[in-house]
Amino acid sequence: MSESQNAAQAAYRAGDYRRSAALFREAVEAAPSNPNAWLGLGFALYACRQASEAVEAFRESLILSGGTVEGHFGLAMALCAVGDDIGAAKELEATLALQGDHAAARRGLGSTLVRAARKHLADGQLPICEDLLTKAYAHDRHNSDVILALVDYYRRVKMYDEAMAVVRQAMEDVPHLPGIHDLAAEFGLVKKRERGWLY
Repeated sequence: MSESQNAAQAAYRAGDYRRSAALFREAVEAAPSNPNAWLGLGFALYACRQASEAVEAFRESLILSGGTVEGHFGLAMALCAVGDDIGAAKELEATLALQGDHAAARRGLGSTLVRAARKHLADGQLPICEDLLTKAYAHDRHNSDVILALVDYYRRVKMYDEAMAVVRQAMEDVPHLPGIHDLAAEFGLVKKRERGWLY
């Protein structure tokens, strides 16, 4: 590892991201085929809120390394920052393919797919929205954002049986999900709670 790369990592750990980015640039210029220097540059640029440049650095790192957990996850974060949720979801899937227990990637994938689906819904692209939401649900049936977004979508397009099936499954999978009892009551799956002075 080069002296500038060592110094860049030390600056990053110290929270001096601008200095870290400058030093990683030096490391990249000195050894342009070093995937770790590009990876470090990506994280430093991301920390400096230079997401577009971070995307390019992470991509270069992945090309040179053949693919790493850190590279795919870093690229996913940078793509989220530039608003490319579909690209970010693909990178989170690649992260999980390499490390299935990557907790942050697992949590992030469902939320990223929901964000992408909402954008397509706003644009009136219903089939893409539905594909993204069902993919998110298949990935994580315990994620409240995913459950509520899918139910909301099904209700919006008048697919009430499908919405009811998701609510019924959520009652089994996550019975303590806030609002799930009231939602189930709307579909007639449970009795509506009596509202007294304590509620």
